[in-house]
Amino acid sequence: EKKKTETVLKDKKSKKRNLSLKEKEANKRSEILQEKNLKKEHIPLNDISNVLGLSNALVVAVLQENEITPKHIINKIEWYPKGEIYQLKETQNGLYDKFEKEYMTFIELRSLNISVASIQKFPVIDVPRLIKMEKFKNSKVVYPKNSVKEYMNQKRREQIQKDITKDITIPFATFERLILALDVSFSDNAPLTQKYWFSYVRQILNKTKGNKQSVKKQINRMVSISELLANITKSKEIFSYSTRELNLLLFNHEVFQEYQITIYAFFNAINNEMPFPVIDLSKIKNPNEIKRRKKISKKEVYSPTEFIQLLDYVKDVELHKQEAINDVHDALNERNKYKKYDSAWLYVLLHMNNGWRSSDFAYNIPRLDLPRKINNISDFEILDLSLDDAKYMVIQLSSKLQSLKHSKNQKTNYFFCSDELMYPLANALIICELRTRLLELNNQHLIDFMNEKNEMLKGTHDAFFANFKKNFKFGSLKMNRTFIGLMTDVVKKKTNRNPLEISKFIRNHSDMDTTNTYIDIPQEHLDYIASQLFDKGYFGYTYDLFSKVLLGETSITPDDSPKKSVLIKNIFGDIYKIENLARYINALEQEDEDLLHYFNDHSETELQEKMLLLNLGQLPAKEANYQCIYGKCIFLERNCSRCPFAVPHFYALTKIAANMEKRLKEYREIHGNSMYWGEKVRISNLLFSDLLVLSHAKQKFGEDVLSAFIKIEYDDLKEQISLLPSPYEYITIKRG
Repeated sequence: EKKKTETVLKDKKSKKRNLSLKEKEANKRSEILQEKNLKKEHIPLNDISNVLGLSNALVVAVLQENEITPKHIINKIEWYPKGEIYQLKETQNGLYDKFEKEYMTFIELRSLNISVASIQKFPVIDVPRLIKMEKFKNSKVVYPKNSVKEYMNQKRREQIQKDITKDITIPFATFERLILALDVSFSDNAPLTQKYWFSYVRQILNKTKGNKQSVKKQINRMVSISELLANITKSKEIFSYSTRELNLLLFNHEVFQEYQITIYAFFNAINNEMPFPVIDLSKIKNPNEIKRRKKISKKEVYSPTEFIQLLDYVKDVELHKQEAINDVHDALNERNKYKKYDSAWLYVLLHMNNGWRSSDFAYNIPRLDLPRKINNISDFEILDLSLDDAKYMVIQLSSKLQSLKHSKNQKTNYFFCSDELMYPLANALIICELRTRLLELNNQHLIDFMNEKNEMLKGTHDAFFANFKKNFKFGSLKMNRTFIGLMTDVVKKKTNRNPLEISKFIRNHSDMDTTNTYIDIPQEHLDYIASQLFDKGYFGYTYDLFSKVLLGETSITPDDSPKKSVLIKNIFGDIYKIENLARYINALEQEDEDLLHYFNDHSETELQEKMLLLNLGQLPAKEANYQCIYGKCIFLERNCSRCPFAVPHFYALTKIAANMEKRLKEYREIHGNSMYWGEKVRISNLLFSDLLVLSHAKQKFGEDVLSAFIKIEYDDLKEQISLLPSPYEYITIKRG
């Protein structure tokens, strides 16, 4: 019974188990069938990643962006409509093709050797999540190919311009080469426009004067305008356009103002060549007038307080010397870390005393000889520059800048350096010269910002002014206006002279409007600012006596005044007997008494005004580089070099030094061969007068400076003089 019961139970369990398996199999078959039916029209989330080629995280984001939701969730698996997913795939393919055709990735740009800095200037487009695959997989943004093409064309153009304008002999020939190389051509519909335009360009370029950069800039401008005119005249001559059309095409905000000015001048030139005007300029927007109005409305200047703050900052030698030297060390170790701090220091210092254009600073500060004790930058780092060496550097610079012309108008560029800025300027000059030597650069100029236009860019600007007040922006033109405005106000308040004429002299503008800038200096800053603006390069007995009288030493008498005999002894003392020159010395001393009486007969106010004008170079004399105390010569028969009322500037040393070798040779020949007493008297007086000026210069500037001017050592000069026949019996009282 028991066994029978167990058997029955087993059968029941077996039947139940078999029934359960069948149910499971049926359920499984049902699920497979259901999944098969789903797959016909749906796709699981995990498979979408393979279809779109995106990561699971991106797929989720893309589905959300496109508002695609699951239709079924079976066993926690989300099923999405296949139609919507493959429609998304088509959208992806189209979008990918569009981006591949129109945009480039950062890696592709770098493969073209485009710098990171340049890439950062391109417009950017965000890469859609839908196409973050293949080459766009790791790109957050892409860059328009048309912008890249424009950039590459511009770089190609710049390289062609750079190569062709490297050596300019005949400007118009260079222009023609550029036109050909850049494939600039006028259409057959505009032969007259081409003829007259090229003729005008030839005239302008043949008259172009200035430094190399100015000429290059002018040529490139003419090429760009040629392209503009060629594009406009594809269908007809420029003369066939109405004035309304010309205003719309050429005289609008999209065309550079300088281009407009040139085109306007071209139209005017054509009208002048024709029997009657072919273009009615009265109906053309005059770009010159627009520029003038803009200048008037945008004449920004620094306040007197800002000028003084900047002055205090740039003359901080302890700060800037070390920063500049550290930066040069960086340049030696890793060039891309170099901030050009030394060039910035020199550039800003020069602006504080000179109203030059930026290009004049950038390209005209010449290489200099260093003081003998300075051989390398390590020596200079631990050396405090002596005042004599500082004076040597600045005067050396002054002598080399004597013939400098403004790049724009080719008028004389006057160089100024106040006493207070002489020491920092000398330090900056030395570091720039050392840097040029260390980096083995072939530059002929000391300021080097290492870019094509040699401009102080933002990185250099921010590095130099890092320790100055926040948000300060240094501008060359703004500082020029400030310098001229300050000088104008000083002259207006301290003299009776026309300040416009004087400020015009400082920058040598050809029109008054450009110098019509005023700054009202508070009275408490007037004297200090005045002392920072004017040159102190004058020397000699007259200048020294003038200064002493102004300093209040009114008790000076002729007997107390410095004796010419002391200076004469410096020249001849070890060579000839001073007493043999007594008659000549007495004549000189008498003239000194007359000079002192002249000073004592004028009020302190009158003398201060004269000294101000003297330092400004506004008391011209008959000879270059002399100033006349009278302001107008009263001794017409005398040369300035032999007149007690003429004050020499150290620039005068250049001419004297240039004549010295010739003078010594002529002296030997006349004293050795001539039988004429008059010739010996003349050459003896000339030699003595020149040596007297040199002795004054030696007393003020030192032997090193003097030696630099006369191109031989001062002691060697004295030795040459000692070998000459004695002049004392020929030197006369007459100084004409």
